[in-house]
Amino acid sequence: MNWKETGKSMLRLNEKGIISWLLSQLALLLAAAILLASIASITFYNDWKKEAEIRAIAMNIASEIASMDLKSYPNSTDYFLPIKPYKIYLSPLYIRIERNDGTIHKNINVVVSMWVKPYIEVWKNGTDLHENLFEKYGHYGNISDYLPNEAKEDLKEEMDRICRELAARPFILDVNKPLHIEKDIIYFEDGKMDILIVSQEET
Repeated sequence: MNWKETGKSMLRLNEKGIISWLLSQLALLLAAAILLASIASITFYNDWKKEAEIRAIAMNIASEIASMDLKSYPNSTDYFLPIKPYKIYLSPLYIRIERNDGTIHKNINVVVSMWVKPYIEVWKNGTDLHENLFEKYGHYGNISDYLPNEAKEDLKEEMDRICRELAARPFILDVNKPLHIEKDIIYFEDGKMDILIVSQEET
């Protein structure tokens, strides 16, 4: 074999070596890309699961309150919140739940609109409501002691004011206490008004 043939053989070997090296580098890059994509996918999925969990909690609370509003008669229930390290904000317009254990974004929060407008921490229960009505109007507003018709507009304005204040300053729920949800009715001379009360026991 002359020197020309020897040179060509070495060139071919070098080319094969370069191609093999390039292929090995491409394989490493591809493996790294797959690994990074897997890590990112797991991270996104974990945060998605965390958001889905608190969204389900918010939806359950809203559903429980709405179910009570559908009752055609006075009724009440105590709803036990899941004991989790989350902040739950409740207003007549929405429920907001916040958690601080996200991976991509530390703060994860969801907002769910309320289907009905409850009165939160205004009265503890129906008995408290009717006692307050008696103090203000001299009548309990129940079926045997109804309010005069002229009290209806005044009461409606007061209720609207209360809703605005609660919407601006949502109530922070204590997850260690049950949520008292109660449907009550205020009776007037020529009609009635449904009231939805939401409260928690004082510490």
